[in-house]
Amino acid sequence: HFSYLGVFTLLVLGGVLSPISEEVVLLAVGYLIGVGVMNKFIALPISIMGVFIGDIILFHLSGHGGYAKKFIAKISQERLLKYEDFMKTHSHKAIFFLRLIVGLRFLGPMLAGVMKVKSRIFRLYDFLAILIYVPVLIYIGYYFNDQLDVLTARLAALKHGLFVTLTIVV
Repeated sequence: HFSYLGVFTLLVLGGVLSPISEEVVLLAVGYLIGVGVMNKFIALPISIMGVFIGDIILFHLSGHGGYAKKFIAKISQERLLKYEDFMKTHSHKAIFFLRLIVGLRFLGPMLAGVMKVKSRIFRLYDFLAILIYVPVLIYIGYYFNDQLDVLTARLAALKHGLFVTLTIVV
């Protein structure tokens, strides 16, 4: 069984270690709710708290120096300056909207931590965004749970079609 503690742990780690995709975990939670393995009234609050705690940890680690540098270094200098400027002038909006953008979600806690945004402000706007983000991803996983077999079959057919096409071309 997919345990609630496992979901919580994966989501906390996803906030701190970016290679663990919290989006995939949340979609899987929705799928597992849809097939009856998990209870939505337990899974949803656990998921929200796991994401929130992961963000809080990332915020505090980023505020203490070097942790954020290796991730921020991967972003172009021009783009980083735009995010930093936006964070300086509109920290609450930046925290909220960066949390909602897949692939940039980690920037909100990192930039807020590096720029010493007040913890209270960070937690409020991050939590408000999480209250939208987490249920939406879980719902998508739930809604498409019955489509997984169809999607898997179509991907397998596509894979075979690509193989045949490449074999003919090469």
